[in-house]
Amino acid sequence: IDTDIVFRVPDYKFEGDSTFDQLKNYIVISDNNLSVENALIGTNFFGNVYTGETDSGISIGTQNIVNFYSPRIISRGSFDVYSGANVSVQGESGAGELWLQNIRLKQYGAADSTLSTNFSMNENAYISNDLTIDDNYAEVSLAGKYYGYSYNKENDIASSEKADANYSSAILINGANTLLDAKDLAKMVLAGRSFVQQNDSSEKKIASDIMLGESVAPKSSQLAYLVPDSCIRIGSNASDGHNPVTVEELNDPSKMIETNIKNELLADYSPYKNYLNQTQPFTTNYKQISGTAVAYFFLNFKDEASANQYFKDYYNGLIEVRDDEGVAFDNKEQLKEKAETYLMSSDDMFNTIHSKLYLIAGNIITNYSEADGIQSANYYDDVTQKPKTQLIDAAVEMALDHAGYCLALVPGGKNNRANMSSIRLTSADKKLVSDVVIDFSKVNGDIVRLASETKQGGEIRVWDGGRTLSTDMTGLLIVKGDVTVEADFTGLILASGKVTVNGNHEMKADSILVGNLLEYVKTDEELAKLFYALNGAVKYDSTKLEECIAYQNWERNAE
Repeated sequence: IDTDIVFRVPDYKFEGDSTFDQLKNYIVISDNNLSVENALIGTNFFGNVYTGETDSGISIGTQNIVNFYSPRIISRGSFDVYSGANVSVQGESGAGELWLQNIRLKQYGAADSTLSTNFSMNENAYISNDLTIDDNYAEVSLAGKYYGYSYNKENDIASSEKADANYSSAILINGANTLLDAKDLAKMVLAGRSFVQQNDSSEKKIASDIMLGESVAPKSSQLAYLVPDSCIRIGSNASDGHNPVTVEELNDPSKMIETNIKNELLADYSPYKNYLNQTQPFTTNYKQISGTAVAYFFLNFKDEASANQYFKDYYNGLIEVRDDEGVAFDNKEQLKEKAETYLMSSDDMFNTIHSKLYLIAGNIITNYSEADGIQSANYYDDVTQKPKTQLIDAAVEMALDHAGYCLALVPGGKNNRANMSSIRLTSADKKLVSDVVIDFSKVNGDIVRLASETKQGGEIRVWDGGRTLSTDMTGLLIVKGDVTVEADFTGLILASGKVTVNGNHEMKADSILVGNLLEYVKTDEELAKLFYALNGAVKYDSTKLEECIAYQNWERNAE
């Protein structure tokens, strides 16, 4: 057998090449956040968006009208929408991609404000934590696919870590008069469940959140998890139970409130006994009400499967609940009555949710008015009572992709799992613009290249320090600091700080223009040295020796 042996030179590549190639597809890339203010007529974004702020990554101010036509939106933080805003998020054609920590509809101004907030999404949304609706009079419409992919911190079935609200994906409805319309979703995965944030006696947040049995929950459903009045005895008085109690009552040793509650919950006749942790069957949560310190008592379940089963049984009336006078009440009717404060009716349903589309960890009430209005959890394996392996594997891959997008604008992928100490990003991770794209230490003064110089129909500006863009611009804007945009813009903004769009403007990406400008940058020594991918910092792309040897032109029985 004759063959030619070919030796290849191992590959080298400039660090950040893949990221550099992606830049042309974006309109804004910032290490801090993107905010929109004073867009009372409307601001439109066309093109991809990236923000590096780990808390409020994208912030839409009160009463602003904003439309995103973005194939991809990425943030290390949350997408925040404030009272009275009208926000639409979708791809340029059809559903885009949304990679976030949370979507949060937040209250702005007086608590009794009746400003109507609208958030409409047609995306393939990959949400690391929750969709939280804290604002009153909010209308939320979900279409496309929604993946709330977090089960626990590392999405690890074998982990023994305690369930934590920060790593458990759910949909939480805390604002009054809310409409959640999810009937147009093609798929929804909620790998986690809702929680009540727990406070200690000094009202500081502590680690152990109170686990509930639902994945989509209005605040009113918490009544199902409160220790009932009939299980609370104040001293020897069995008819004086109430939840909450004052901290003064709780701290009075003669009343023996906590001992009495535990005895009642774990008694042989208790309908709660089999669901609860036998050592600690309830949890105490502290609040201030009109200046008075009070303590609420919540049921503490022995495991997640028990929390699920409890709520299902509660909803279906299999658990008889009595008030402090011993009178039983209809669980479902009370849930419905309380829910009416939080959920507006749409098509005779409080939540418009198609019940056959979802993979969830807890329960969803799809319609309080129907006998079969609850959809039970189906994310869990019936035998192990743990999440199904294929769903956890998919969740890990989504988390790694989010990390990859945040670090380099390219998906992380399951092959990088071994290289990640955690699938969660931290504040210590590299900043995308400052550490991967632009070497701001080399920005020592403003640089301008006019359109006539670039010959690409767009200009390049480098600003050494925060500034306001007050006139229309087409091209590439690099800012060492914050930038406020008060004009229309076409091209790409790269900023180490915040980007604030102030007023009603058109923000458009142009991949051809920016791609050509980046090619021009390669020929300009002063500009090229600003980009890590172009300034000579090479990274060895490790290659196994056997992969450098190939065989070609095989010939058998050669003479």
